[in-house]
Amino acid sequence: MDQFVGGYTGDKPMDNEVRSMTLSQKEQIESKLNTSFSVFNPLSYQTQVVAGINYKVKVDVGEGKEISVVIFKALPCYGGNLEVSKASFIAVSYTHLTLPTICSV
Repeated sequence: MDQFVGGYTGDKPMDNEVRSMTLSQKEQIESKLNTSFSVFNPLSYQTQVVAGINYKVKVDVGEGKEISVVIFKALPCYGGNLEVSKASFIAVSYTHLTLPTICSV
C-alpha cells in the first residue's frame, strides 16, 4: 500500500531500536491502560513523520491479547524525548468462527 503524505507507513518488522524504545516505555504504557503485563513483546510498527516521529507499535501482551501503542519521539533539536501518546487494546476478530448446524433440511 502506498503511503499518503502525513500518513503512517505500512507495517515494518520489529527492529532492535524500536523494540528497545518500546520496552523503555512499558511502565508508562501500563499506567495509561491501568494494568500490568507479564508478557510484553513488540511485534511490528509503523511510522508517521510529524514534528518528530510517531511510532505506532503492535505489542503481544499474552493470553491472545495485543495492544496498539503510539510513542512520539521529538526531533533532536527539541530534546528527542519520548512520550506515550496513545495506548489501547486491539479488538479481537471473530471472523474465523464456525457455528454448529442446529438442523438441516
